[in-house]
Amino acid sequence: DKVCSERFQGADSHRCTRLWGEPQTHNYNDCTARVSFQLPNCGHIAPVKKICGRPPPRKVECKYQMKYVSTHCGHPQSRVCSHPEKCNHPCTAKRPDCGHSV
Repeated sequence: DKVCSERFQGADSHRCTRLWGEPQTHNYNDCTARVSFQLPNCGHIAPVKKICGRPPPRKVECKYQMKYVSTHCGHPQSRVCSHPEKCNHPCTAKRPDCGHSV
């Protein structure tokens, strides 16, 4: 038996999981397909999936690994998106606004 290859469009776009010959209507209330979704705070794809037609889980931390230059000391950095900025280098830089150590 072949699985349908049709793709349902919309906010929770995904491939149909039914077999050929079965009705191909898509009902968000009955659909149990797990779909990827974007996190609202950063726009990255969530590390977990949600059920089609349902709201995403409330507390999902972004696990995207970011590379950036620190706005505090200018060092190149890497951190998980949902974690706060923090210099990981032995840093002797001074803050430009007050002269204190970073």
